[in-house]
Amino acid sequence: MTALPIWWLPAPRLDAARLLAAAGGEVACALDGARGEWAIGMGAAQHSTAFDLTALAREIAAQPLHPLGAAADHGALWMGAGVFDSARPGGGVWGEAPAARWVLPRVTFMRRAKQLLCAVAGAGDEARAMQHRDAAFNQLAQLARTAEQGHALPQAAAPPQVEWGEAADAFCARVAAAVSAIRRGEMQKVVLARACRVRCAEPIHPGLLLRRMGAAEPDSFLFAMPLPQPGAVLVGASPERLVRVCGGQVQAEALAGSAARAATPKADATAALALRESKKDWAEHDWVRLFVARALSGAVHASHNLLDAQPGILSTARIHHLHTPFRARRRANFGLPELAARLHPSPAIAGVPTAAALHWLRENEPLARGAYAGPVGWLGRDGEGALAVSLRCAHVQGRVATVFAGAGIVADSDPRAEFEETQLKMRVMLDALGAPA
Repeated sequence: MTALPIWWLPAPRLDAARLLAAAGGEVACALDGARGEWAIGMGAAQHSTAFDLTALAREIAAQPLHPLGAAADHGALWMGAGVFDSARPGGGVWGEAPAARWVLPRVTFMRRAKQLLCAVAGAGDEARAMQHRDAAFNQLAQLARTAEQGHALPQAAAPPQVEWGEAADAFCARVAAAVSAIRRGEMQKVVLARACRVRCAEPIHPGLLLRRMGAAEPDSFLFAMPLPQPGAVLVGASPERLVRVCGGQVQAEALAGSAARAATPKADATAALALRESKKDWAEHDWVRLFVARALSGAVHASHNLLDAQPGILSTARIHHLHTPFRARRRANFGLPELAARLHPSPAIAGVPTAAALHWLRENEPLARGAYAGPVGWLGRDGEGALAVSLRCAHVQGRVATVFAGAGIVADSDPRAEFEETQLKMRVMLDALGAPA
């Protein structure tokens, strides 16, 4: 197999927040707002539909690359999204093919470890690589301007129409069935998902939708990843990072247990305190915390016992979450894909035990999750990169967005409260789409 030349070049200064408007089509975007890191990829020099992270790692390792240029072999390369459950990779709105899509872009602009870089795949020499870089930069800027100008046109008078895929009573009945299964001892926790469809009068622009979500949730992990279906894009603003590897340092987190934020500072502080004192939420969080610590054990060098990590509160614009961060150094032979395969799916998105929860979902959840709650982000052939869990997201195609949300169900879950939790989580995307409350 012939080695693919990858030219690593200095990147022009980019206003990544503005260029998010270019997302969609063949432009993939991911931006970690909390860390100020981002990657924007254009086109596809190589592509993969591997929906298993281990299989993706093998494909990446098997592709011979020839790094060239001043910053050779530095930074992220592959970008894309995988599926929640490899046993149900497609179906429903995602189509019959697996919803996963990973690409090695023709041109990638990125900011990583405070350094701006550009990777150009396939150019025969450095001069041509620089021409491709400059042409891609100009195209990105033009796509962003065109999107903004289109957005400035008069909007249709008709507001978006929200079509619920599952009525409240049906979802509550499914929660009750899950609670019964938990009390029978079939599992300890299961995460149920639901979706709604938003139909707009005009085509939805993925990049502008991403920009709106970024304005509302600036510290989230923003993403717009083209999907295998023509014209379909996965768009979201996730609060949950799956794993990041940079300079050999591994960062992962447990995120489970949530409460709505309140309108005043005093009431908001009370809501956060109530979350800290909630036995239900602590139990739910503890399962995830222990899962992550055990998944990392043996794959990292830690300066302390990972099981000693203690939760705090991570607050987004609408929701407080119980949150435990983990920090360590990766061991040899454990790169980002291998670590992510250990961590996905976690009890935060599947349940406890994982196998039992997945079995119950396959038997009882009518929704095809596809890439919802799957890994999304960027990764390099050097085992580094960053992946989030695709939450607070939607499948966008033409004038229709299918919005997803989930809730963790335990033995004492109240069906109506769990329904309201999914409503709250969906509101982030529904507001960005301009859907009525």
